[in-house]
Amino acid sequence: MCASLNPKTDKAALLNEMLILSRLVASSHGCSNVEFEHWEHAVRISSAVSSAMSSWRSN
Repeated sequence: MCASLNPKTDKAALLNEMLILSRLVASSHGCSNVEFEHWEHAVRISSAVSSAMSSWRSN
């Protein structure tokens, strides 16, 4: 995942954000452990937020 990112992207901050999101997703599903599905959901959330921010900045 990190290899495909822009070199200017703060990879540590992104992975920290993904960890937090995946834990929130797992918790919202009543799970104490993060499963791969939770991580995938967190990736989709992060992508949607990035797209929304890009659209907002371009206006």
